[in-house]
Amino acid sequence: MARALLVFVVTACAAWSTGATAQPASLAEPPTRLVALARIASSYDDHPLVATVAQRGWLQADERHALLTSGVPVDRTWAVVDALGGARIHAHGAVRYLLLGVAARLSPQASAALGADDVRTRQLDGRAALAVGWAKALSEPPAAARRRDDLAVRTGSLDLLARARDALPHDQTAHLAWALAQAGASPPNCADALDILQSARKPGQRAVRLAAAERADAAARNWVRTVGLTCESAAWKAASAPIQLPPPAPEQAEQSGVRPPPPQRAGEPEATLVVGAPFFRGYVEDPVVRSLLGRIPLHEMQLHEVLAADGNGDRTLAVLNAALHGRRTGAWNLADLTWRAVVRAQGLAEADAEQQDRIKVAELKPVQALVLAYTLTIGQGARRTAPHSPLAVQADVETLFAATKGALPLDARLGPLVALGWLVDSDRGRDPCRAARRAEALRVTIGKTDVPAAAAAAFIEGLRAVEAACPAPAVR
Repeated sequence: MARALLVFVVTACAAWSTGATAQPASLAEPPTRLVALARIASSYDDHPLVATVAQRGWLQADERHALLTSGVPVDRTWAVVDALGGARIHAHGAVRYLLLGVAARLSPQASAALGADDVRTRQLDGRAALAVGWAKALSEPPAAARRRDDLAVRTGSLDLLARARDALPHDQTAHLAWALAQAGASPPNCADALDILQSARKPGQRAVRLAAAERADAAARNWVRTVGLTCESAAWKAASAPIQLPPPAPEQAEQSGVRPPPPQRAGEPEATLVVGAPFFRGYVEDPVVRSLLGRIPLHEMQLHEVLAADGNGDRTLAVLNAALHGRRTGAWNLADLTWRAVVRAQGLAEADAEQQDRIKVAELKPVQALVLAYTLTIGQGARRTAPHSPLAVQADVETLFAATKGALPLDARLGPLVALGWLVDSDRGRDPCRAARRAEALRVTIGKTDVPAAAAAAFIEGLRAVEAACPAPAVR
């Protein structure tokens, strides 16, 4: 079983690396599963985020951040989750990934960091309950839909979507999603189908797109028709009139066709669009990278062994990046883990904390300085730093990267790229157009650098998003 899962993960990553653009895989479920038949995302296929996620099949960190905050209207959050498709939600752990985003918002301080398994059902707001609940409705068997638990990761889709419906009483999205999921967890029947038809016709204060309501309506009618049910009642006839809805809530990103960068918040990997890009995809043949994609946590001794044998830093960076995207190690924890591995590499694992804290930047090997810098870029706020501090434990990213400049071996590929990527990410919040110019230059550099194609593609994807955030003609 473990070997089969590993083969699947590696195969999936290889598909990513070749730029595969297949449509979402269909669910291996009976055709009566309404949540899949409704295909809500197809009503929003002109939305840039929905289209991107439908093609790629998984969420980036900044996209997850957008879905869980008020920047994206709730009906578009629903459509983006639906665009993943049930099979890919299951394969890529999207439910846990969404819960990690919730956990990050609940615990902004490193000392109080939560994991996906720590999020309580009662801690989910309406938007988060909708996103996680719909992901579960698509990916989990109907038998699991009615589970009730204090932990969100174990709670069934119906309980979560009912929570969303109650928290968003004036939002049509929450009511329609719950009606579809409720019907999808039961054998076809007229009462549940009628709930869908009526929900599709009640816009509340915030409506879904007309096409989405019409798709839900048609799916409900086909659902009962396939088993030969004839639903005749006054309420059914009243719900047979054409659907009329006001326009859904406007969205700046949808009007411009450009998704703005997320707010930069210290300590969140969402702010690291370039250095946090999933460049591990170019290194999936590495056994440690593969193990991390199989959801095996990264341990201190394992990282120490990788670091000790790494001459140019490329492998260690790929392992750290895979650990971040493998969703078993938070960014702050990763920064702490890397510090301990560097301390061990310095021969001070058994020394007291005061002696460890006296390690100077000048005493670090270039690769050690590089990996410390990298984990601080993706785990901003993980340690208290001071500009130009000579002490490694207090050194800021700029000081650590400066210690690697001209000191890395000539065959080092990723180190120089993440250093330049950090400059792009740093400028995004201050000057988007300056960041876009840096991004364009780095994209050209990557094209001339001998890095695996899949790693280059991951960087370039993030760089193009940075370039798009600056209005023309600043960026060609």
